[in-house]
Amino acid sequence: MTTEKTQYTIGCKLLQEDGTSLNGQYRYERGRWQTVPGNGAYIAVTAGLTVGGTGPVLAYFECAKPTGAPAPYGVQTYRRVRWISDSPDRISPELRGECACYAPGLTGAQRVALAAASTEYWRGECARDAPDLTGDQRYALAAASTEYWRGLCARDAPDLTGDQRYALAAASTPDLRGWCALRAPDLTPDQRVALATSSTPDLRGLCARYAPGLTGAQRVALAAASTEYWRGACACYAPGLTGEQRAELRSSATTKKIASRRSSSSWRTMTRPTGSRAR
Repeated sequence: MTTEKTQYTIGCKLLQEDGTSLNGQYRYERGRWQTVPGNGAYIAVTAGLTVGGTGPVLAYFECAKPTGAPAPYGVQTYRRVRWISDSPDRISPELRGECACYAPGLTGAQRVALAAASTEYWRGECARDAPDLTGDQRYALAAASTEYWRGLCARDAPDLTGDQRYALAAASTPDLRGWCALRAPDLTPDQRVALATSSTPDLRGLCARYAPGLTGAQRVALAAASTEYWRGACACYAPGLTGEQRAELRSSATTKKIASRRSSSSWRTMTRPTGSRAR
């Protein structure tokens, strides 16, 4: 980001412990302007903090005299740079998010502060992937991100409670509500059913067939609100159903034949699982 006061571009770079670049070709010193030979210093301005690898030191730089050398996305090259004190308020929001997620040596509170001042996208990625965060910190960042990231965090982020996962999933997209009902850990059966019910017909069927911990009645209710195909699949293969429940689902299933090497029976004429799987 370029400041109005100085017109210097502010960016970041990961360095070795002694201030040497990760490729070992140049050593940076704190507090003084340096002229970097060759293509210049590769500085992450909006992205690309880790494209050259990871190092133990996160350094902030004021930059001048761009060289225009080819560089990865979000990275620019500069002839003159000065290593300054940490200045997270002077870098771009995108770079704050990347630092929050991937920079070494930050506390959880520092990561949260950077992510909170970044973008919706980076708040979601930090909630899922940043180290050293508590479950409550992950939940707060995910809640302030996008529908998409709320669903991904509900399904994949560590350290969340079942209630936190459910709240995030309920505020996500229909597809991700279904995938959370199917895959997210720590949810109760009632929470899985509620999420699956508000997802898509195909995902309702998937959940009726595969979601863990559901009762037979819950599986039947989801399957009944899914597609003909999934009603047939659940009639044959869903666990915990009575013969009467299977017959009920089979009666409303499609007559499409099972795509199996071992069986050519239709859903309606199938009397029990054969061991082959519908595809």
